[in-house]
Amino acid sequence: MSLLVVGADHGGFQLKEDLKKTAGELGWLVQDVGTHSTEPVDYPDVAHKVALEVLASADALGLMVDGAGVGSAMAANKVPGIRAAVANGAQGTLLQAWDTAVAGAGTDDAWRREMAAVRNAL
Repeated sequence: MSLLVVGADHGGFQLKEDLKKTAGELGWLVQDVGTHSTEPVDYPDVAHKVALEVLASADALGLMVDGAGVGSAMAANKVPGIRAAVANGAQGTLLQAWDTAVAGAGTDDAWRREMAAVRNAL
């Protein structure tokens, strides 16, 4: 069973919770590094936690949900050894081919509509 490390800022909290459930149903072991509420937090801090946890496991992938996904990918890429990219909908399938360790995802409506593509990527 592979490990999926998930994190979110306050704006991505609910989507992260939904993704945790979906990943668990698909057989992933899920580790949640925060946030655990809708109280405001700084997304770079959570993205850094996701990146560190991915590095600590041989078979982990990371998913960080914030407003757009770009900032989280940038923050995660500052951690040596991490390759992070923005995943919006169907791009999630490309992440496996590129061997990307951490994906940053936005919370806009397009992302929510393309949840099936994310399920396929997992």
